[in-house]
Formats: sequence, C-alpha cells, structure tokens
Amino acid sequence: MRKEHFRKSSITAIKLGRNLWREATETDDGHWPPPWLYASGALITVTTLIILGTTTLTGVLPAAGSLVGSTVLGHLATEQLRTYLEHHSTGLLVSPEELMNLWGIGGLALFIFSLSGNLGARIGWAVFGLISCAAIYQGTAPPAQWTACGLAALAWSILSIIAFRSIGRRETRRQARRRSREESSDDPLGDTRSQAHRNAKRGGYGDLEEYFAERGNQTILIIANELKISKTKVGALREQYLESGISARSRLKPKTQREIREDIRSRELSDSQIRARYGCTRTDINRIRSIVRDQAAEEQVVGDDDS
Repeated sequence: MRKEHFRKSSITAIKLGRNLWREATETDDGHWPPPWLYASGALITVTTLIILGTTTLTGVLPAAGSLVGSTVLGHLATEQLRTYLEHHSTGLLVSPEELMNLWGIGGLALFIFSLSGNLGARIGWAVFGLISCAAIYQGTAPPAQWTACGLAALAWSILSIIAFRSIGRRETRRQARRRSREESSDDPLGDTRSQAHRNAKRGGYGDLEEYFAERGNQTILIIANELKISKTKVGALREQYLESGISARSRLKPKTQREIREDIRSRELSDSQIRARYGCTRTDINRIRSIVRDQAAEEQVVGDDDS
C-alpha cells in the first residue's frame, strides 16, 4: 500500500515539474520570469558557490596539491617555484608558502575557465605558463636550469592542449548572428513556425503536423487566431503540412481524408461502409477516389520513365 502511494506521489510530482518547466520555457509573457524568481535563483546560486568553494579550498585543493606534488614533474615544479619565491618574497606581507598556494589556486582557476572557452582566462593561462617556466628557470641551480624549464614547459603544453582544445572551432557572437540571419532568409517561415508550434502544443496538439491533421480544413482566420500568427502566413504554412490530394476546403478533417484515401486504395470496404464509418457523402468519396486515381496514374508514368 505504501509503495503504491509513493509511486502515485512520484508520478504526480514528475508531471507537475514537467508542466512547470514547460510553462517556464515556452511562455511569451514579457514579464516572465518574475523578479522573485530571479532573486531566488541568485540566492541559490551564491549559496551553492560558497559551499563548493569552501569545500574545494579546505579539502579538495590540498589533496590535489599533495597528489600533484608527489609526481616527478610536480615535485620539480613545486620545489623550484618555492625556491624562487623564497628568494624573491622579501618585504611582502605574505609568506612564500602562502604565495605558493595562491599561485596554485590561480593557475587552477585559469585552467578551469579556459576549458569553458573564456578568452581572458586563456590569455591568463598562457601568461601563467610563461611566468611559471621563467620562475622555475631562475629557481634552479646551474647547469640544470634549461632542463627544468623544458620539463615545466612540456607539462604546461600538455595541459594547454586541453585548455585550448576548441580554438578555431568556436564561432563568435557576430558569426552566430550572421548565420542566424542567413538561416532566417533561407527559411522565411522559421519564426512563424516556431510560434505556431508553441501555440499548437498549448492547444493540446503534439506538433504542427498533428494540428493541421485535425484543423487544417478550418478557415484562414480561425487557424491564424488559434496559432496566433499572421493571416498572410497561414496559407504557406498549411501547404507544408498538407500533402497533395488533401483539400483544405473540405468539411472533412485532413486526417479523415487520409483514412478514406487509404480505405479506397485497399478496396476492403464498399462506398456505403466508408460513408457509415466516416459520415461522409458520396460526393466526398468520388472526389477522393478521383484524386487517388490521378495519383496512381502519375506514379505509373514516373515508373515507366524510370524504367
């Protein structure tokens, strides 16, 4: 009994969440989202960042630093950097150990933001690598200076392959806007189709194909009001979803016309049985039969030309 109650509650909660998400993403209200939702989202985001930042600084980073420092390249970089900072931090208010931690946290932050494609972080990561190699060179005793610097540059270069992975493939905002305008010019019904699709779903239809299957024979004014689009766009949009042979002026739904056409092609039902099933007239059947005959003749001609 408890399992059944829990299952029903879970299904109800999931459906409610889906409905709220659909309303939040598909609404055309200019005042959406409300200010309180912005404030709540900002509060949740700041709280989450503080918790994650505190956890990272107190637990993850020290453990990661110990792991990296235990490797050969990590030991080389940290020891030479520490030597350099010990000799060049006189007069500062922070200790060499604190400078070392700050340097490591800054480098990790630059690397993480570089992964997301941030241009400033990638510039900072490049500068970070150059300065680190120079500091390691200065912190190493001769004659191993160039060897240590080369190994540090090798490690930094390997990490840079990951940090700079999408350079050359990421389009700029200007390129994205230009591509969007070109696509809109190639498809003049793009925005109209998107708006009509949203309003068709609000009306209980799965998509525009399902809507026009049920409502495609309505007048232009009715379709324009239901889909909330311009009357001048209805004709072109309807042509895309009503195939050849489906009449937009018939009193029969396009879906019904398709079903009658299939019954005529199958020849399994008589005219009287078709009229009884769909409530259509003899004139409707004769018109659809004429269309089926013409389409069959066209297919035969095409088949002869291909052969």
